[in-house]
Amino acid sequence: MLFKCLSQATKLPQWIAEDDLIQLPEEMIKKYKWIEKWRFWNSNESKKTCLLIKESLELLRKKWSEISEIEDPDKKQDACDQIFQNEEEFWLYEAVKFLMLKSAIDLFNANEDGKEVPVFSWLLFARNTSNNPCEFLKNHLNHVGHSGGLEQVEMFLLGYALQHTIRVYRLYKSETEEFITLYPNDQTCWPVVVLITEDDRHYNVPVRKRTVETLL
Repeated sequence: MLFKCLSQATKLPQWIAEDDLIQLPEEMIKKYKWIEKWRFWNSNESKKTCLLIKESLELLRKKWSEISEIEDPDKKQDACDQIFQNEEEFWLYEAVKFLMLKSAIDLFNANEDGKEVPVFSWLLFARNTSNNPCEFLKNHLNHVGHSGGLEQVEMFLLGYALQHTIRVYRLYKSETEEFITLYPNDQTCWPVVVLITEDDRHYNVPVRKRTVETLL
């Protein structure tokens, strides 16, 4: 999904350009010590959790900004291809996972305060393996990219974290009302990215057909 966000980006989103984005890891870890239990893709890293997450957020902002400035569609896709063929890909995923955790904490706290939250938030924390953000990190988010992927309810959270609507074509649901599903389905102004799945566990990214020039 991140590949699609970057490959069609034309400007840096306001939420990622905000000055306090990079300070979030430090602020959140001070308040929620259990974030130190974060499991990184590279288990040999010796840096502190806070610093690694900050660096991953800085990388996400840098790459999003750079790719947004590329106007030629083919060159934009080439730049994305290059990113997602080296270690930068994994650090970008760490940034996305952190943004998902932040969104989960915000939604959980809002619900605890009696505020209105999306229905998926209830479902996210109704599971006996994630009845609070700490359990969500421990039993779900820490396994993403290692031994597990995103469950369907977590696709809603991913959309909220990146402020993009994910339109998924569910091939095994063809000829039913569930063939096309939006994650989330309550944000009409967000950019839309398209994914394809055959089982709601593995997602494929459709890419644009490159322009071919014929020399006569």
